[in-house]
Amino acid sequence: MLIATAQKGRFGIGGDLQYVKTSSGFDAAPPSFDGGKLDSGTFGFSLWGTYAAFDDARSNLKLAAGARLWSVDTKLKLSGGLLSGTKIDHDETWVDPIIGVTGKTDVAPKIFLQGWGFAGGFGVGSDSMFDLFGGIGYRFSEKTSTTIGYRWMKVDYDNDGFLYDVRQQGIAAGLTFRF
Repeated sequence: MLIATAQKGRFGIGGDLQYVKTSSGFDAAPPSFDGGKLDSGTFGFSLWGTYAAFDDARSNLKLAAGARLWSVDTKLKLSGGLLSGTKIDHDETWVDPIIGVTGKTDVAPKIFLQGWGFAGGFGVGSDSMFDLFGGIGYRFSEKTSTTIGYRWMKVDYDNDGFLYDVRQQGIAAGLTFRF
C-alpha cells in the first residue's frame, strides 16, 4: 500500500495504491470434487482532490472527492471427483466515485492523531464501499514522521454473477516524507 498527498494553500490532491493477493485451498465432499484452490488478486487505485475546510497550526480537516479503480482477478481450480480439472478464471474492473474527510491534530509537540473516512460506490460501480483509518503518529522532524493505526475497508460489488463482497482490516504502519 502506498499513499501520497500534495497540498498548495487550501487545495490538494491525494492518491492510494494497493495490491492484495489471497489464496486458499479447501476440501469438499465427493463425488462432485474432492477439493480445490482459490486464488484472488485485488488491485486498487484511488485519486481524490481535497479542500481544507479547517487548517491551523495544530489541526486540519479536509473534505475529499474522487474515484477508486478496482481490478479483481479470481481463479478457481477443482480437483478430484466428477468435476476434477474444472477451472474458472474471471477478471472484473470497475470504478467507484468516492467522498470523504481526512484530518490530523497534534496532541503533543511530536505526537499527532490522524485519520480518514471515505464512502463510495453509490450503485455506480459497487453498491457500497467504505474505507476508514485511525492512527497515532510521531514526528521525528518537520520533514519525517511515522504513523501506526488500524484500517478497515469494505466493498460490495455484484455484476452479472460476479460477486465481490469483501472486508479487509488490520494494522497499518507507515513513514511520511515531506518535501
